[in-house]
Amino acid sequence: MIDRVLSKDTLIKWAAVILALVVWLRVYGDRNPVEVRVLNFELVVAAPEGKTLMNAVPSRVAVTFEGRERSLNRLNQSQIKIELDLSLLPDGVSVIPIEYESPDSSVSVRDVNPKELTVDLDTISTKNVQIGVVARGTPNDEYEEGQPQVVQASVNVTGAKRLVDKVQYVGGEVDISGARADVSATVTLSPKNAQGEDVSGIELDPATVVVTVPLTQRPPSKSVPVKYSVSGTPKHGYQVGKVTVTPSTVRFRATAGVAGEIDSVALARAVDVSGRDASFTQNVPLQIPPNVIYEGALQVSVRVEILEDIVQKTFTIPVQPRNVGVQLRWDISPVAVKVVLGGRSDVMEGIRESDIEAYVDAEGLAEGIHNPVVAATFPSNVQLVEVTPSHVELELKKR
Repeated sequence: MIDRVLSKDTLIKWAAVILALVVWLRVYGDRNPVEVRVLNFELVVAAPEGKTLMNAVPSRVAVTFEGRERSLNRLNQSQIKIELDLSLLPDGVSVIPIEYESPDSSVSVRDVNPKELTVDLDTISTKNVQIGVVARGTPNDEYEEGQPQVVQASVNVTGAKRLVDKVQYVGGEVDISGARADVSATVTLSPKNAQGEDVSGIELDPATVVVTVPLTQRPPSKSVPVKYSVSGTPKHGYQVGKVTVTPSTVRFRATAGVAGEIDSVALARAVDVSGRDASFTQNVPLQIPPNVIYEGALQVSVRVEILEDIVQKTFTIPVQPRNVGVQLRWDISPVAVKVVLGGRSDVMEGIRESDIEAYVDAEGLAEGIHNPVVAATFPSNVQLVEVTPSHVELELKKR
């Protein structure tokens, strides 16, 4: 009987404990529910020693957790960092997973975003390259610049090997616009590829250099005429007319002693007019004297006018009357005149007196003494210059 009572009491006690535990769990669960929460953690990606990252990587990772509220509240996202080890990766592009284990065993990791990371590694390299500095602008007209002088000939360039391999030299500029004396300046250098383009991502040691551009005063300037010559003979019947040289003068610089001996600059060759029957223009190089600094183009334009070779020739031609009335007879004084014709020389050579007629027109004239104008006929390819005398005495008488 006692055993039954004890057994019954034990069961009741255990039932009470279990009931209390269930009630506690329900109450605790209501106060500390299970949640899903996304936290952003700092992502630490560092290139191994002697290497560098060539691409940009995200700075934070979103991690999705599941757990009780109180456990999740204990996770401090500002104190947790996710670090990736890149030490075993080769140069080039690699894809590595992003894995994260919960720091609290009561909290599970459901997701990580991004799940993987692309990294591009390259070995850090250094090489020595030459410095190339140029002068920009022009100094005062009375000065000319020499080669820029640099305190050192080369610098070290450091960076990713693939970028360093592109660097052919480092360049810089010195502004000498309007300068009247040597120009010294500290020049910031830039790494350049074979095409002269900047290469970014490169460190220079040193990054600046002191450059001096020497200036020297130019010799005095002098202007002299261009001297030309013509060779050959134009086509028969033509002659050389006006010759125009453009520009007609040239300017050069030389020491006083040299400049004093130069009063003109000749063409490098004569202008050939052989067989020409029309005007023409051609460019002819100049014969630049030694020991001078020539200013301007090294050739001139030469315009040569080719003209007809006009000559005059005088012929003595008898004068004949025309249109004399049938009832009249005539007498002329003087009986001949001088007819002057002009034309191209080759044409004039073929003109004979038989090709020319001199006459007076007696149409309508009555008996008596008259002074008509002398007219002439001649070949159409020549011109009449004059008839001397221009009038003659014509006496008309009845038969």
